[in-house]
Amino acid sequence: MNFNSTDEINAYVKNENYSNPKNPKICFGFSFSSNKLNDFNYSINYFVQNNGGGSKNAPDSKFNSKSDFQLVPDISNYNLWIQNSYFNLMKIFNDIILQNVTSNTNAKIDFGVLAQNYTTFKADDKGILFASIMPFFLVIAYLSPLIILVSRIIQEKVIN
Repeated sequence: MNFNSTDEINAYVKNENYSNPKNPKICFGFSFSSNKLNDFNYSINYFVQNNGGGSKNAPDSKFNSKSDFQLVPDISNYNLWIQNSYFNLMKIFNDIILQNVTSNTNAKIDFGVLAQNYTTFKADDKGILFASIMPFFLVIAYLSPLIILVSRIIQEKVIN
């Protein structure tokens, strides 16, 4: 099946007649474009029912995979790379591109995916201590001006 855009593929998959005998199900789809000489762009999309019937680029690598607030590796995206055959399809497409560009039918690319290393979380004992006693000192610091203010209001009311 050929589609002109990813939107057409998504519309086909989201159609109410999808999976009828006339409209067979799609396991995955890919789009391929070449913007200029030796500049290729392709996308592989898997079609999953829990995604509203639309496509899911597996994995989504358009965004930074490491968050400054994340303390452990992103295992869910790592598993998408390993378990969804995306890896094998990517190798096939990369080999086809390399073979066409170099005109060598034996040209191949070998690559792999490793989980990103993270340093272990180190607790800041001084910071934890400071954070636990800081509210007490804030209350004490604001308590003195509050007492003076209340005292002056009371004195003003008593005198008048």
